[in-house]
Amino acid sequence: HFNTEIIKSISQRHFHPLTHPGYNCVTVSLKSESEMGLVIGTGGSNIKHVQSMSKCRVFTPERHSPDQLTVTIVGPEQGLKKAYVFCVFVLSAIQ
Repeated sequence: HFNTEIIKSISQRHFHPLTHPGYNCVTVSLKSESEMGLVIGTGGSNIKHVQSMSKCRVFTPERHSPDQLTVTIVGPEQGLKKAYVFCVFVLSAIQ
């Protein structure tokens, strides 16, 4: 049962506190697929940048999945803040 819980957490949230101590996750809800394109950037440039500067991983869902407009960011708390702010900044460029 315990291992099942860990595996479920990793498959749903991309981490578990036992396997990644000090990690957490935040989500960014998007309004459209074009916003997803902005977050990803040309050739994945924005995701590569945010992962490099924040030491976090950015997960985008598969097309046509139930959560297709949700970006999940996983990593250490300090990095999560940087990554989240970057995503919000990129999205504010179209407002």
